[in-house]
Amino acid sequence: MNILQKKCTLAFLMLIASATQASPNAVAELRKAMIEKNMVAFDRVLESGEIGLNEFSADPELYEIACVSTYDPYSAFFDRLLEYGLDPSTEDPLVSVYTFSLLVCASREDSLSAFTALLDAGARSDIFLCHNCSSENPETLVARVLRQPEFFLEIVNRRELTAQELLSMSRRIANVYYHKTYNDQPLNEFYADFLRERGIDVTPKGPNKPE
Repeated sequence: MNILQKKCTLAFLMLIASATQASPNAVAELRKAMIEKNMVAFDRVLESGEIGLNEFSADPELYEIACVSTYDPYSAFFDRLLEYGLDPSTEDPLVSVYTFSLLVCASREDSLSAFTALLDAGARSDIFLCHNCSSENPETLVARVLRQPEFFLEIVNRRELTAQELLSMSRRIANVYYHKTYNDQPLNEFYADFLRERGIDVTPKGPNKPE
């Protein structure tokens, strides 16, 4: 490839990159519209074509907007993004464990309705909360939501857990005591029973055991 061909190829790649990069003004307008709860302005930005669906997983600022939309005060804007075609399995381009996927965002703010809507829309829940997790000590979404039994049940009522999810779950309840009950049963015991039914014997951490 000669120098002229290389320059042409580089220019073409730069053109593609610029065509798929969200307009900073459009991103700022979208954020402003959501914060001000102005659905007309929010729709106008989405329908302008200045923001592509794939950009929510590539642009940290756009991902933050999608993440915050899962919080209950912005539920109407979250619903609009799903209608617009936002991928429910979109993940944080910054790979933060606290906002790793939209399901994590919803669970972080106890937004059960958004969590359920994402699952109904096909969001992947069988995920590690990092891209380089060790299979020996996996950090899974399931383990992350154990403090919220309603969220946990939204997942397990839809599918069977993987072996690694069960492992992460058993390690969590063996080391963390959840000061909650579910159906009048201590939450750790509820999860221990769940695991025992699947052939995993676990001794859950009790309230008086040292950390």
